[in-house]
Amino acid sequence: MSLGRDLFSGTLVLLIELTGRSLAAAVEAAERLRLKFAELRLATLGKGVRFTCSFGVSEWRDGESIDELLKRADVALYSAKNTGRNRVVADDAALAAVGHERTTSVVRLAAR
Repeated sequence: MSLGRDLFSGTLVLLIELTGRSLAAAVEAAERLRLKFAELRLATLGKGVRFTCSFGVSEWRDGESIDELLKRADVALYSAKNTGRNRVVADDAALAAVGHERTTSVVRLAAR
């Protein structure tokens, strides 16, 4: 797992590797995390702060570099952010629907 912070937008970016999980399983895990974040409330100066999360999920393909894997996760993440935020987007919806078994999936998270 790696962690970064976009200093310009106040967005926290997180990478989660799910070894031995299919793309469909990674999408389900990301959706569970999204719902848990939505339940969080932070009280600050009498005003409640809510958290929203956008997730991009990709699956490692045979012969693919880590950079290619992360690029696809980032594209899915930006798609999630650009289509309404607070959602999970897989880089290949057809594979996610079928539940195709692979060895490693990656989840990119942007929390705000």
